[in-house]
Amino acid sequence: MQITSQMKALRPGVARIIEMHLPRSIEMLHGSPVSRRYADIILNSLKSPEAQFGYGSKAQAEALRRLSRAATEYERAISALPEGLKEKLHWAAGPRTIEAYALLYDVTLLTEEIKSGCKSLLRDQEKLPTAKANRDWKMAAIAGACREVWAIEEWRVNSQERGPEPVRNALLQEFYSAENQMLLERYRYHIQNFAPKSERQSPGPMGRMLEDLLSTIGGYEEGKSPSAQSALRSWKFAVDSSAEPNQ
Repeated sequence: MQITSQMKALRPGVARIIEMHLPRSIEMLHGSPVSRRYADIILNSLKSPEAQFGYGSKAQAEALRRLSRAATEYERAISALPEGLKEKLHWAAGPRTIEAYALLYDVTLLTEEIKSGCKSLLRDQEKLPTAKANRDWKMAAIAGACREVWAIEEWRVNSQERGPEPVRNALLQEFYSAENQMLLERYRYHIQNFAPKSERQSPGPMGRMLEDLLSTIGGYEEGKSPSAQSALRSWKFAVDSSAEPNQ
């Protein structure tokens, strides 16, 4: 997952909050603490919070336009290289396993696919309903991401009982196996339903983590950070209204 440089500065603090409430998240996975993965899930929810609930996102649309422009500029830059300089560029970059043709020509085919994909996704964006500006989508998105992290960690620490985490990348061959699809269905149900969907005024364990996250990354004035009860109410309302976006 990619996060912005501004969010990167928040990552250590978010990871510490997660470790405080989920102590086993300090364990290492693929060379880094699990808490860092969870911090990225939380921080990514801030990029385009309304998109988490099925609404059109200006941030996502602009990101697609920027990528399409970058692909076009790459093609122009390659085409503008004087005769013979493409091959020199390949060798100047140093030893590599990729062939010069693949480096300089196949990638231009990829840029065409990128531009085509961006165009298709932008059309999809235009079909989505517009999120209401007077709703605190950020609060709702943080609450949803907190629920996701809470559920993922419970599955992870009980993997002997629940089974391994399923393959969620559709580009990998393992994703399509019948066994993985069945596991994925169970996993998605768990993520959607395991964590609390509401809190009382005095929050439980997950609610306390949510309140710490809201006060740290929510950007609210000091002392005015919303309660877990309010955040989860906002999350539930956003989830329910996404089925009827014009309401």
